[in-house]
Amino acid sequence: MEKEKTEKAGLELIISEYLNNIITTNKPTKEQLRIISFNWEESKKHILKLTNNYGLYFHSELLKRLKKEFNIGFSDEEARDLYNSLIEYDLKTLTDLPNFAQNIKIPLTKKQEKKFWLNFLNKPNWKKYHLEDVVENLGTPKLTKGELSYICNDYLKIIAGEKEIDRVKVPETTQAEDLLYLLNLIKSSPEWDMELAEKALNKQIYFLANEFCNDRFELFFNKIGLILNPKIIRGYYRNLLSGKESVYYSAERIVKDFEIALKRTGVSLEKEDKEDEKAVLDFYREFLRPGNLNHINKMQQLTNIPYNQVVDLVYSNFLKQGNIGLINQLRRKLNIEPSFDEYIVQEAYNNLFQNGEIEKALRVYLETDVEPKTNEKIIKQAYNKIEKILTSKELPYHLSMKVELQSLEWMNKRFPEQSANFVKKQIKRLVKENKFDEINFFLEINDTSQNLEEDYVLSYRRGDWEKAKSLFEKNKEVIFKEYPEYAKLYKYIP
Repeated sequence: MEKEKTEKAGLELIISEYLNNIITTNKPTKEQLRIISFNWEESKKHILKLTNNYGLYFHSELLKRLKKEFNIGFSDEEARDLYNSLIEYDLKTLTDLPNFAQNIKIPLTKKQEKKFWLNFLNKPNWKKYHLEDVVENLGTPKLTKGELSYICNDYLKIIAGEKEIDRVKVPETTQAEDLLYLLNLIKSSPEWDMELAEKALNKQIYFLANEFCNDRFELFFNKIGLILNPKIIRGYYRNLLSGKESVYYSAERIVKDFEIALKRTGVSLEKEDKEDEKAVLDFYREFLRPGNLNHINKMQQLTNIPYNQVVDLVYSNFLKQGNIGLINQLRRKLNIEPSFDEYIVQEAYNNLFQNGEIEKALRVYLETDVEPKTNEKIIKQAYNKIEKILTSKELPYHLSMKVELQSLEWMNKRFPEQSANFVKKQIKRLVKENKFDEINFFLEINDTSQNLEEDYVLSYRRGDWEKAKSLFEKNKEVIFKEYPEYAKLYKYIP
């Protein structure tokens, strides 16, 4: 019994090695083939057992060689028993089965052919190239109208999301191109479930703007016979313009997709429809930039909805961002001067001050010549933000210090009280940190905004002995408390 098991394992190993040699294009030995043929009854079991491991193509090569060299192989009954089993397998095995049958010269029975086609075409992932391979060996499928209708409507169920597919096991399903090939091949029309087709179309309506999806258009509108619903198409356009239907959210891509869909459907947006007009104007507001003008002009040409309606709003949005550079670029390209209401200018100031962006606030002032009327709370927020920004830099060597100095001087003239408090705080911080080189930056903003105790330290360091003495006498207790080491130096002042 133990010897019999060893012999079986050895025979299976020989068959495996022979199949591996076929796969790797190594030359299989005739002696291996002789052993397989000599033990044919046992070999058959191992060949069947190894079908899943190696695929039918390599098995058919083995069987062809056995037939040629030793005139041995499966009987018709054995082959057809095998077919009955393989017909229930996966798509790869099904695709290889007709070629396997052809190679061993034992055809499928008519009943098996019928079962094969139903199993094959009801797989959710067969492709045109699979079908081409099978037809070459088995001929055109013969399907009843009911069978064809079931296959086609099952495809629609998957597209409409009414049939669950395991996307891990089946990452790519049958597509319109594949189904069209089948319909053209058998020259027959199914009975389509029109309600299901409508659902499937709504799920995949994005294909209207895809230049590579002509097959879907052909299937839904020419084969199935759906009628383009202008209301649905215009709803799709509105989503497209908002970026909801675009993988790549850019003016160029949206305009390109929109133009493709227009040409394909012949359905236009309606200028008189408020929703349609709003969708186009929202697109202009989002994308009206100097670099997008070609795309904006193209959209205006496609929709007959002018973009000049939103130019002031776009300018206002740029102003709120403090982006005067974009305003200047756009005014040159459009030859349209911006006009800002005071409300918009003040909104811009508030927004920029809250973010501590005083450079941009100054640019707004230089652009509009409108004075800020910002409340004390927001200005305090602005200085808090500025402090965070400034304490993160090495002053005065940072490249933008000159610009920031101009901005802070501008703020000082408009908000002197808040500016004085800010400067005092910064000078105190820098004296405590012994960063005397950076203090001049703040003294340029407001040279009177310092506490007496800091003024004493700075007078001492400058050698202004008279002022140092005077300040010490006025503020002795605070100086001893805040700067005891400098207070002790008083007795050495000449």
